[in-house]
Parts: sequence; structure tokens; C-alpha cells
Amino acid sequence: MNPPVVTVTTAVPTTSVVTTTVPTTTSPAAPEELVFWRTTPLTPAGEEAWTTVIEDFKKANPDVPMKIESIAEFPLADKANSMFALGQVPFDLAWTTITFQAITWGVRGYIEDLGQLGFFDWVNSNYPGDFLEAARMKTPGPGGAKGDFLLTSGFVVGLNHVRSDWIKDVGYKPEDAAGPFDKFEGLLYALKDYLKPKGANPLIFQVGTSSPGDGQSQVHNMISIFQGDWLVRTDASVHIEKDAVAKAFETVYKWWKDGIVNKGMVTATDFDNNQLFQAEKGAMTPNPLSIWKWIVANKPDWVNPPGNKLLLEPWPPLSPVNGKRCAVVSNRAFVISKNIPEKKKQMALKFLKFFYTKENYEKWWNKVAGDYMDAPVYKHMIESPPYTTDIYMKAVADQLKVAIPGPNNIRPSFGAIMTDMIPGQAYLRVHTEAATPTEAAEWYISKVNEYIKKYEGA
Repeated sequence: MNPPVVTVTTAVPTTSVVTTTVPTTTSPAAPEELVFWRTTPLTPAGEEAWTTVIEDFKKANPDVPMKIESIAEFPLADKANSMFALGQVPFDLAWTTITFQAITWGVRGYIEDLGQLGFFDWVNSNYPGDFLEAARMKTPGPGGAKGDFLLTSGFVVGLNHVRSDWIKDVGYKPEDAAGPFDKFEGLLYALKDYLKPKGANPLIFQVGTSSPGDGQSQVHNMISIFQGDWLVRTDASVHIEKDAVAKAFETVYKWWKDGIVNKGMVTATDFDNNQLFQAEKGAMTPNPLSIWKWIVANKPDWVNPPGNKLLLEPWPPLSPVNGKRCAVVSNRAFVISKNIPEKKKQMALKFLKFFYTKENYEKWWNKVAGDYMDAPVYKHMIESPPYTTDIYMKAVADQLKVAIPGPNNIRPSFGAIMTDMIPGQAYLRVHTEAATPTEAAEWYISKVNEYIKKYEGA
């Protein structure tokens, strides 16, 4: 008999009960100056990419003075949240990596609908059919009506970074890391004893309340594995099975007790799976391409010849329920503040049109790829080398073809759920043995319902 299903299905609402303070100040700087907040890149190449495109724009458009502020990803979002809440306008234009928080800015009326400003009329006129459909992630605005509040600059495609040499040493194939869940779990346990002398774990994972990003998304990935379906479907309906949530919590806790995952999974406040994997403390870790980019620069023997020690495999593994891979992508995005003079909006739009002009975008992408973003927004780029020839880039393109936007890119309630680390809190109830997996699952589902009502009025 199939287990009972607890399903939460809620359409995107047409009204909102969220009380917000709409910014009343008209601009954060002098009227003629475009204030651009951008997230600080991870690498020197990323910094060079951003500096170059901004300087090129300034040279081509001396009539658009810019004030650039480079801010780390979470501080940028936190500072903007605080200023918006006080009725202030923090920026004219911003580029943010924390889109699961930025999605709520659209709901609360803080940012402009770029479709209304005519950006997509421009891109469709100049590059018909080339701007990837997934890059136009429509999100709810005030009252629930969807719009183009976030403009995707590139995709984050989570892939499992695997030590192909170690996996072969225990008699498995690297692709088993992406295969049926039973095969994947068998590989984890086969690696356990092999890695003990190396002081390494089969899987480097982050689950808990040390990060509103990775610590939450891996909980959602595990739930999707055990229910064989995404938590939020592309029609924005929510599907969560209580038994799948409980099984996800139970499995992660079992892995932690058995030494499959790193002991610091839930406790390290400065957790960095990148560093642990690079230091050979794990055989696998799901992550965007920042790890791969670092390996290419610092440990070339891992990737020469291609696949020598490092391969990228799809994530998550196939569901034991129906064999489906519930892969998700997220985006990095530009936003324009709503309550600024029309002249400022047109200045920001002018920058975006310059940025997305193919030649400028390609020049920027060739340097920035792997720095917070793994895949570009233009179809012709995904269908050309290196995405069709390089084994690492081909893995990115293949994952992009089957993935859908993550739940926090579709529903503002899930953006808040991530921000408040509800999935991690739910898991910790099991980890500390304060609740059974079923009790923790019930608590998690109750919080999902609560957040949908609070943030979407449904």
C-alpha cells in the first residue's frame, strides 16, 4: 500500500495580507547619479568582468553618471531589507545573488516590473527566441499578479562535484553518484571505510541553521528525492508529502550518525563545503561551479585529462519512488527600485540594454562564468562550445535542460521560509532528538502553511 499523502496545494493568490511600508524617498543619491549596488564577486576574474562592463558602459554613455557600491551577498540583501522597511530607497539598480529574499521586494511593491519598462520588448526585438524561457522567471508582485520584477543575469546549476578516482577505487562508476537512490546510498557506504585513513567523509553536506542558503536547500532536495516530485511545481502549486519529509530527516540523521556526512554538518557557523572538498575531506559535495573553477586554477591535475580526479554529476539522485530527478536551478538577478524618478529608471534600463547586448554579455560571461553563476541566459551560448564539448560545461547544460526554478524562485513564501531557515530548524528537531521524524515533518508542514498565509494571503 502506498503511504498516505499530505499535500499542500495553494494557487498563487490574488490578494495579499502582508503589511508593508512603501518607500517614500525618491532616490538614494543626487538626481543625476545612478546608484548601483552589486554583489561582490568571489574571484579576481569575476571582479574584472564586472569592472570591465561598467567601465565600458560609462565610456559609451557619459551622460549616465554611476555610483557603484560593492557589497557582500548577504549584507547587501540585509541592508536593502532594513532600508526598505524604514521607507527608504537603498539603490536605483542592484544585482543580487540572494533572489529568495529579493522576490519579497516585488510582493511588497519595492521594485519595478521590468516588463512594464519595456526590457523584454527590446530583447525580443533584437534577439527573438534567444533569451532562455527559464531566464524570464515571473514572480508575484503586490496583490499576487505576476511580473518581471527580477531580471536573470545567469543561472546557478547545482551539480554534485565527485572524486571520480576514489569512486572507481571502491568498484563503482562516477555516474552512480547520479543514479538511482539505492545505488547512490550504496556508494556512500562503500566509500566510508575507504576514506577513513584519509580523514574524509563520503559526502560533505550542510543542513541546519548556519546558512539560509545551502543549509535549507539540501533539506528540500532530500524531500524531493523521497516524494519523487518538486516541492513547488511550475504551476506554483505546493506538493509536500509528510512521509517523504520524515524519511528525508531520518536519512540525513542516519548518515550523520554513521559518519557518511561531515560531523560539522549542523554545528559549524563558518561552514565551507568548498574548502573541505578542495582539502580532500570529502568524496562528493553538491555545489555550483565555484568549486570547479577553483580546482581548474589551483589543482589542474584533477581535471587534466578531463575527469582525472573530478567530475560533475547531476544532482539530486533519482527518486526511489518513480526514478525522477527533481533538479532545480536558481538565478542571480538585477532589480530596479520602484519609487525613483522616471529618469532614473530609464538610466537603469539603458545600462541593462547595454549589459544584455550580445557582444557585451558574452565578453562579461567569458570572465564571470563559475563566479556565482554557472549558465548564461542566451540559448545560442548554451548550444555552442564549451557547453557542447567540454565535459564539465556539458554537465551544466544537461542539468539546465531538465531542471525547474527552485521553490524560492516561484513562491515568495518559500523565500521567507529559506530566510528564516525553517527546513534547517525542522531537521534539528530530529538531530537533537527533540522530536521524531514524523513530528518534525508535521511541524515543517504547519510552518509552510503558516508562511503561505502570512506572505501570500492564501
